Amino acid sequence: MGAEISRRVLSSKSSRVLKSKLFLLAVVLVGWTHHGLSRGRPGHDRLASASLAASDRQWVEETLARLTLEEKVGQMLQVRCFADYKSFDRGDYLQLRDALRKYHIGSLVYGMHMAKSGAWIRVSARDAARVANRLQHDSQLPLLLAADLERGVAPRLTDAPDFPWPLAFGATGDPNEVARLGAVTAREARAMVLL
Repeated sequence: MGAEISRRVLSSKSSRVLKSKLFLLAVVLVGWTHHGLSRGRPGHDRLASASLAASDRQWVEETLARLTLEEKVGQMLQVRCFADYKSFDRGDYLQLRDALRKYHIGSLVYGMHMAKSGAWIRVSARDAARVANRLQHDSQLPLLLAADLERGVAPRLTDAPDFPWPLAFGATGDPNEVARLGAVTAREARAMVLL
């Protein structure tokens, strides 16, 4: 009987909120545990600060110190966005912007979607950069922007070289070709304001 009651409680709408809160609590606890375990490792502090100027490190420490627990949890969340918003004043973009602010989202991943015709929607690098810059502007903290670029940016952008799947590069047996793919993809991602 207890199991039946538990199933009913867990299937209710309010339990979904409870499940979400428990999940977020678990994420925070895992993060704290990892942070605590990594502190004792030799060189941990040196590696964490190696690429930051003193003023940047100070900004990070001050910002982290003023964030609430809810804001810290939000910084660990990543949601999908697109690079083809036609307007920043209505529709899907406003929903995304409001979610960024309400949930303190720290990361966005560029997703892909199809037009009604069934073709993948791709945009210019300029449009992708325009969206990325606006997202950064509308976020209270700097965002981590990500995309699946294993074949370069061509699946997302127009006028970009379309590379074969990584398996094809592996089949060449030439690590220099893989390095060239990485270098070109990094430049293209930079144009999208992903790096």
